[in-house]
Amino acid sequence: MNALLKALEIDPKKQPLLAQAAALAHEALNLPQVGHVRSVEVAQVLHPLGVDEATLITALLSDRTLEPLYSNEVIAEQFGEEIGRLLAGVRQLNQYRDFDPELLQNEDQLENLRQMLLVMTSDLRMLLVKLAYRIVRLRHLKEDPVDVQRHVAAETLHIFAPLANRLGLGQLKWELEDLSFRYLQPEIYYRLAREMASKRSEREAYVEAFKQQLKSLLEEAGIEADITGRPKHLYSIWKKMQRKGHAHVDELNDLRAVRVFVDDVGTCYEVLGLVHTHWEPVPDEFDDYIAHPKENGYQSLHTVVIGPNGKMVEIQIRTHAMHQHAEFGVATHWRYKEGDARIDERLEQSLLAVRQHLETASLADLGALDVSVQSDRIYVLTPKGEVIHLPAGATVLDFAYAIHTELGHRTRGALVNGRIVPLTYALKNGEQVEVLTAREPRPNRNWLNPSLGYTRSPRTRAKIRSWFNKQDRSLNIEQGRQLLHNTLQRLNVKRREVLPHLLERFRLKEEESLLEQLGKGAINEVQLAAALQKWVIRQAEMPPAQAHTSDVAHNDTEGAQVVTAAGPLPWHAAKCCQPKPGEPIVGYVTRGSGITVHAATCPNILNLSDSERKRLIDVYWANEGEGHLEVQLKIVAHAADTLLMDLLARCREMDAQVKAINSHTEAEGTVRISLTVLLPQRRPLGLLLDRLEFLPGVIELQVTRTRRQA
Repeated sequence: MNALLKALEIDPKKQPLLAQAAALAHEALNLPQVGHVRSVEVAQVLHPLGVDEATLITALLSDRTLEPLYSNEVIAEQFGEEIGRLLAGVRQLNQYRDFDPELLQNEDQLENLRQMLLVMTSDLRMLLVKLAYRIVRLRHLKEDPVDVQRHVAAETLHIFAPLANRLGLGQLKWELEDLSFRYLQPEIYYRLAREMASKRSEREAYVEAFKQQLKSLLEEAGIEADITGRPKHLYSIWKKMQRKGHAHVDELNDLRAVRVFVDDVGTCYEVLGLVHTHWEPVPDEFDDYIAHPKENGYQSLHTVVIGPNGKMVEIQIRTHAMHQHAEFGVATHWRYKEGDARIDERLEQSLLAVRQHLETASLADLGALDVSVQSDRIYVLTPKGEVIHLPAGATVLDFAYAIHTELGHRTRGALVNGRIVPLTYALKNGEQVEVLTAREPRPNRNWLNPSLGYTRSPRTRAKIRSWFNKQDRSLNIEQGRQLLHNTLQRLNVKRREVLPHLLERFRLKEEESLLEQLGKGAINEVQLAAALQKWVIRQAEMPPAQAHTSDVAHNDTEGAQVVTAAGPLPWHAAKCCQPKPGEPIVGYVTRGSGITVHAATCPNILNLSDSERKRLIDVYWANEGEGHLEVQLKIVAHAADTLLMDLLARCREMDAQVKAINSHTEAEGTVRISLTVLLPQRRPLGLLLDRLEFLPGVIELQVTRTRRQA
């Protein structure tokens, strides 16, 4: 235990929580039922990088074998919420391992997986611990069978090393690559290691002597500079040999390499001039990345010269700021290294922010940085571990159609992480989805209704429409006929009266075309209802036809004005009861003759059939004073934080006073609202309804009662 505290430089008096975590990890090493505990070694990998105390504590407690002993809740209680959150994130990342070997051969799948792990990381320290754990796993890989060695190494080289590279974690990246290379290409690895080792002392002595000569040259010119040798790693050497077609290490020009760091750009070119004057430059081996930066923003001067004894030496010259940018600050540097451009733009911008933070902040500062990786996509898994990327907010149904169109057509339900969910369930990063299917394809027309939330993807809706388009035309016509009949019956509208309007509205020439479009979903119920609503309003606004004396009264109502809830509309007084200004009245919507106004006590009104009573509307005399209309509404909508605020804002815009409001959230994510408002007589109810109905997320709006108040 004392050795562990010393190795991690832990002072129990100043760092009691860190000492407590070290004690727990140390005790776990001696528990026979736990197995191999690597968390102490993980902490030892991270400590030299200068990470903060919270990261070290998380590392000490991160091993998967410790989960049964210390739950996230127990850790949060003992070490605080921050540690509990970090450990929960690391444990979630630890769930993704042992990927299908076929996946590792598919670059598209690999890129999806890398991006999924990135967007799941709410705190970079979680990913640091995961990468350090992978290094420890590789260091012990020799204890495993050969097939396990190759699989873990392939996972690391294709998934985790690129992640370290993207975040600018060079010290972790090179060890991940070299250890993986050892198990994937053991013969090549050890041959290169022997070739490098055979002349290492000679090469290091040569580079050291060259550095001293260069240092003296710069000092004589009065130039202050830092000069270092540039370390070479076996995997990067092999990759360069592959690119250049070399068979042996000695064929590379830059095995002997130095870097020169100065304070400003002008001095970079001054050093270059001195170098080229003192040593002969190799033709075609000079690159000016300061004047012409790489697409990833990298800047430096590269040259190769013939040094002492005729041996070639690569020299890189850059400012200190350029070096920091090259090592930590180039967000898109990984693209150049990996030759990949599949990342989405929002994720790229998020990575840029991460790398910009790392330019000026040490790893110990990561906990204080408000940095999270964002994306316009989500990444979910199939039962076989295949990664599927979808637009953010995509549903289970979108997932099914993304896998295969036929699978989408046959979808009837889904399991997400083993739990049954509705088809409207919005998927989250890292979730595993299993689609439940029927034997035969049976898409539902409701899937096309955007207000029901079955799909967020235009591509999914296009596939559903295509299925309906391919169905038998007669079946579509029959289904469309039934849909139209049911809708018209609910509204008590005659088909022959409204048909010309519908054909005109949808730019169709014949009824069968309309029925076919309805049947296959090209015209949905929402569009049909909107068209019928316009027709009803148009009928109410039509000027009155030549009225017979038996129908219309000619009395002292001339000059009076009647107002409906939707505003002033054309009207005429019924002769049967001859309503007078000031007495209670009711309106009857006629077919083609506007509104007939009756006395509220008119026998003809009181004896109307149920179907005819649907044509009655509230009306009142406009000269009865300002007054208000009390309106009770029922609203069904998708639950949203701003919904109530938006509803109240629309009411205020119409000068409507909210008298009562109640809401109830349903299990499926919808909310039911009862709203009572007092609307000034001068404000049309129809306008208020329009403003409320077209709020984002509103599914259904219904007027349950209206009552006029003086």
